[in-house]
Amino acid sequence: MGFFRAQIQQQTQKKVTADIFKVSGLSARKDLEQSETPSGMNFLAVGTFVFLTLMFPLVGGICFSAGWRRLENVKQYRNAKKTHKRIKKDYESKYLKLQQEQTELASLDLKLKRERDDYAHENSLADYWVNLYRHGYLRGKNVPETLEAGETLYERCEKSVAKLFSRKLRDKLFHEC
Repeated sequence: MGFFRAQIQQQTQKKVTADIFKVSGLSARKDLEQSETPSGMNFLAVGTFVFLTLMFPLVGGICFSAGWRRLENVKQYRNAKKTHKRIKKDYESKYLKLQQEQTELASLDLKLKRERDDYAHENSLADYWVNLYRHGYLRGKNVPETLEAGETLYERCEKSVAKLFSRKLRDKLFHEC
């Protein structure tokens, strides 16, 4: 198609030139003969035209591809920047929460240490509560039951001794197994 177009353009150019010379009255024949190119020049013109016809779309495609890749890179960069800001904000909030939890843990550790030190140094209040519990526990275990109001003291003592013996026997059997 390029060769056909080149020939048509050349023919129309010759006609236009001849018409111009007719109107001006100059000898068009001599000028037309000088303006005709040898066949090698015609091939060069056609070859150049075809080369340019094929190269412009290729170069345009390459430039478009490079430009599109650049646009995609910009888009990806902006997305990465947004993600980085979001992650940084999340990190800062979680880091702040971690700091708060660490301070709370440190205060609880100090409280635990104080409690252990108070108990280890025989704090009178702590000892009082522990000993009061032990006393109530042991008293409930050793005092005979007083549900039967009509029993004598001797009968109550017999029941409590039997109860103690049965507990000791039960504990001995369970520990051997």
